[in-house]
Amino acid sequence: MDEDLQKEYVKIYHTSMSVKEFKQKWLDLQAKHEARFGEIAEQSKKDIQQEMQTTQEQEIKTFKPIQAESKNKETYKDEIKNSFWEQFSKVQKENGIDILELIKKLNEKGIDKRI
Repeated sequence: MDEDLQKEYVKIYHTSMSVKEFKQKWLDLQAKHEARFGEIAEQSKKDIQQEMQTTQEQEIKTFKPIQAESKNKETYKDEIKNSFWEQFSKVQKENGIDILELIKKLNEKGIDKRI
């Protein structure tokens, strides 16, 4: 409710007048109130319709991610581990130690062989 209407309601209550005058002023004030309420309702309806239209336009313009393809087709490999194990097995072969024997020894000592 507008401040002006509130003030008018208070003014009607705090003045002395006949019942007919009060009734007439009350009906006039109610008419003003209904007219103002109608304006507010109409404006709210327009605002809601505009918001709905904006939302629908945004839904049409949905986000489309960029489709990209990597030029590098190799998968990631841990080169340090691979090169270490290659060198390790090469040295072991040169020393005459078989990998299977080495795994058995590691297993006997309780060392995790999944490394």
